[in-house]
Amino acid sequence: MFSSQIYPITKSLGYISLAVTDLESATETTEEVLGLRWVGSEAKRRYFSSNDREVELVLHPGAQAALLAVGLEATNEDSFSLLKSRLSEANVKFFEEHDVYPGVTKLIRFSLPSGHPVEVHSSAGETNQSFYPTSGVRPRRLGHALLKVNDIPKVEAFLTQILSFRVSDRGVGGEIVWLRCGEIHHSINLLQGTPGLHHYAWEVDDWSAFKQLGDALRGHHAQLVWGPGRHGPGNNLFTYHADSTGALVEYFADILRIENEETYQWRDWSDVPEWNNIWGPLPPDNFREYGVPLAT
Repeated sequence: MFSSQIYPITKSLGYISLAVTDLESATETTEEVLGLRWVGSEAKRRYFSSNDREVELVLHPGAQAALLAVGLEATNEDSFSLLKSRLSEANVKFFEEHDVYPGVTKLIRFSLPSGHPVEVHSSAGETNQSFYPTSGVRPRRLGHALLKVNDIPKVEAFLTQILSFRVSDRGVGGEIVWLRCGEIHHSINLLQGTPGLHHYAWEVDDWSAFKQLGDALRGHHAQLVWGPGRHGPGNNLFTYHADSTGALVEYFADILRIENEETYQWRDWSDVPEWNNIWGPLPPDNFREYGVPLAT
């Protein structure tokens, strides 16, 4: 169960901010495939959400597709003073800003050792189900993001020591690690590679959403990259498809919740050939090549 004593800094992934080369096309697929609602716009930025939160996805027009920021929701107001103290002690430069996004009154911006921009932010609202018309496959909430990094041990140490994340599982001989900042198995994954974003993931109600997603993609002349299947780490059902930036979008359901922090032990899946899909088919050979770089 979630505890602010165990996770004093952040409690969930809050939002992903992306630069896109065609804002109108990206908006169309965000609404008509992902089923998100367009919450509002400001200075060319567009804000989207799948629930009662004010923002879960931010799209900006850009010369090239890129990851602009990863938002992590603060556990409570005390998170900010504790985070500033930890960042100062570690000699990490940070900036505090106010009213940057709808519903977000405060955030602290800094970078991971890999260069990924992170924004620890105040609440943008609740993940209560929001009833709005959509032709897309509306998820429950934004769940996790897989970041490509060039030094996993260094970034893992930062997440665990500065942001109080915990390791949930490891695999591929140390080339991937799953970390959590709450009871859900993972909010951030780290994958060895050139720094950027590999995929971001949305939680759906159940298996039936995958059927709807396949049909929605077909209607937009697209298709699944991989899945459906079931991962070993996290035990979640999954599908993956590519968005307009080249990053992957995962839809998942039935993910493991860590209910007892005292007894849970992470597992190394490196010696399990079917770790990526315990049902059978492994990902395509170019699966790790998907993604977008960090903004320059």
